[in-house]
Amino acid sequence: MKGHAEALGFPLARWWDDSHFLWETLFAQDQERFLASCQAATRGHPSVGRYLVRGARAAPRLFQLSLDAVRKRGTVWLLGQMVGITQGDGAAPGFSLAPEEPGALGRLITRLDPQLRHSDMSPSCEQLLGIPPAVFLGKTNEELGMPPQLVRLWNEGFRRAFRRGEQQELEFRFLIMGEGREPQPARMHSRLIPEFDQEGQVRSVLAVVHAFSAARFGRRASRVTRGKPASPQGLEPLSSRTRTPRAHTLTAEERLAWVTRVGQTLAKGLDTRELFRRIEQLALPWLGDRGGVALLQGQGLERMALFPDSPGGEQGPWARLFPILTRALHTGRAQLLSGSPELVLQAVSLDEEHLGQLRGAGLTDFLVVPLRWDGDVLGCLWFASTDPTGPLGAEDLALAEVLAVLASPALDAARLHWIEREIRQREGVLEHRTEALHRVAVSLGMALLPAQIADAVMNEVKDTLFARAAAVYRVDASGTAAELLHASGYDSQVRRRYARIPLTMNAPITCALKQQTAIWVESGRVMRERYPELVSRVPEIIDGAWMALPLWVEGRVIGGLVLSFGTARTFSPEERAFALALAQLCAQALERARLYQEAQEAIALRDQFVLVAGHELKTPLTALLLSLANLQRRGLEEPPEALRRRIAQCQSQANQLKRLMNELLDVRRLTRDMLRLNKEEFELTAFVEDAVQRMMPELERAGCAVSLTWDGPLVGWWDRLRLEQVLTNLLTNASKYGPGQPIQIAIFSTPEHVMIRVRDHGIGIAPEDHERIFERFARAVSEKNYGGLGLGLWITRELLGLMGGRIEVRSEPSEGATFTVYLPRSGLKPSREARR
Repeated sequence: MKGHAEALGFPLARWWDDSHFLWETLFAQDQERFLASCQAATRGHPSVGRYLVRGARAAPRLFQLSLDAVRKRGTVWLLGQMVGITQGDGAAPGFSLAPEEPGALGRLITRLDPQLRHSDMSPSCEQLLGIPPAVFLGKTNEELGMPPQLVRLWNEGFRRAFRRGEQQELEFRFLIMGEGREPQPARMHSRLIPEFDQEGQVRSVLAVVHAFSAARFGRRASRVTRGKPASPQGLEPLSSRTRTPRAHTLTAEERLAWVTRVGQTLAKGLDTRELFRRIEQLALPWLGDRGGVALLQGQGLERMALFPDSPGGEQGPWARLFPILTRALHTGRAQLLSGSPELVLQAVSLDEEHLGQLRGAGLTDFLVVPLRWDGDVLGCLWFASTDPTGPLGAEDLALAEVLAVLASPALDAARLHWIEREIRQREGVLEHRTEALHRVAVSLGMALLPAQIADAVMNEVKDTLFARAAAVYRVDASGTAAELLHASGYDSQVRRRYARIPLTMNAPITCALKQQTAIWVESGRVMRERYPELVSRVPEIIDGAWMALPLWVEGRVIGGLVLSFGTARTFSPEERAFALALAQLCAQALERARLYQEAQEAIALRDQFVLVAGHELKTPLTALLLSLANLQRRGLEEPPEALRRRIAQCQSQANQLKRLMNELLDVRRLTRDMLRLNKEEFELTAFVEDAVQRMMPELERAGCAVSLTWDGPLVGWWDRLRLEQVLTNLLTNASKYGPGQPIQIAIFSTPEHVMIRVRDHGIGIAPEDHERIFERFARAVSEKNYGGLGLGLWITRELLGLMGGRIEVRSEPSEGATFTVYLPRSGLKPSREARR
């Protein structure tokens, strides 16, 4: 053993101290073949074979092993000679490790990377398939246009080889180049050999594919079966099958050896994963090419294992619980479905979609056997065949029942172990998520900006729920769209395209906001059914599961949290509760951020207002003090006309101070809902004329001529003082921003409103400022060039709102502005008949 030990890098003592060490260095696919070779050698049949053996650093090496029997003192000893096979000058490194099998029509070798792309291809590919090797390089089998069923089988085997680091074997039909370059069907046998790097990780998988004539593998290896199956109504009995049955069965000795090996293997204390793997190795391909274990958990049946893994993940046809499994549990009887493949499909499918998936997978036969232990039904084992040349029969069902009897004790222990592990995992997950919520709460407590809040939430969601991408939206001020606050995991193009989503669009986030409930989308298929508009716009981000959660604060939705996942998944109640709790924390933090931002804006606005108010109050007060000082100094020495002019200036400056103080008082009354209207009857046209006359001194100083037009007298019930205040504010603005320009006032009525329109020819207002100028302390120009507190239009809008009216503006820069006041017709004086 010394040479072998040195070649693989293991210390020699390992070989002497551990009788199972040689067995464990072999890959799983070679262990059974090695055991059969040992048994043949003990019966006097020397054997020579090649085996892929693990090294100390997980790097495999190919050895040729010769076994012969030697008898000494009545004991049979096996003499083994192992010779390491080195790489030759193949088409690519490692290609010479695969010897050509006798009887093969041809051989090709290819190497696939972890993305299942062909990185190397042997030159024999062109001779065998008629396709140059260069066509394969850098492409997957899907991109090469391989049949979908073959692609699923191929990809499944390679993924298992990458995941487990063990050899895999596949068989399938394919067309090869025959004599005269004519295509002919062949049976292809593939051996998938993992290749490891220095870290012991699988870096690539070498596929050695041999082609045999169709008759060479036309018969599946025999499977021991006996007894008569229970056939459901409508399925043909076994004797009426028109498909080719197995040509031979296992001998009694081989059957007994298989049962003994099953018992010995399952009697070991195996963990759940290893137990399922051993059952798969023992059952396939003897009992079919598909299978699984389903156990009772709580109140229902739950899938525990698939043989082999479903090619479609959670969406594969084999991953769903067949209804026949439940029927087998209720009746307690094993069942075999065979005969017409179409009737088998209808008997085991859940719905039309499942029927189509199983038909595409090629299902022809199905059997299920209950699992019993200590008087209780634990679950069931099931197996299926997709090979029309190797149908399942009554003897296969009997063999499956034997397997179920031997596997039940181990599966019961595994079920209890699984339940215990599941409880521990849930406790661990709960603890982890509780810690995550605590971390988020702490992070959100320190975050003051919406982007910081969104970033903290999304990082925790992606780490805890393993989301591929996340986004936080908020409802805009108009309430008609969702605005993107922050996103992670989406490319820049998607973020730009969906920076603003109208609520009329059919998407998970908009439905969550409108329906005010969480939306759970657990697969790409559900997404395509529910949201075809979104799928047509962004097909590249639709695969996998989604969740959209509304963000609630004090009974209103302020935004939403969107999470997308790379694969389909079912959200457990614990995951949903965690996501909703996280969304609630996010909503509260965003509301705090909004209040903080508003407080900061209010403080800045207050500081600006104090500065502007101080300036505005100081200007007329200074002028008034100067005028009074001149009067005190000169007294009655000035002519009466000059004296009257100075007194008028003092009165004007005092009136300006009074107007500023009144505006401040009105702001207080309006914000505290303390302002009350005093309606009285008056004629509107005469009222406007009087108000304009009182404003004439100020308008004349600004050089503004005023014209007034009206439809006729309009008598109504309005608040005279507040309506005059509205008109004064509009005329003051017109003279301030359009000095030297005319002002037109028009009064007219419609069936719904009485309107006063004031038009100036001043500097105008930009369209983007039309709404903002009606806000408190807002202005469309700098206060350095134009005075005022920025309260006039805000007070005007509020006063008109109290009277049931409104105000609108139409303006463009440099084209003046037109303000239209709408007073309700209810303000008109009611007729005598109406009052009666």
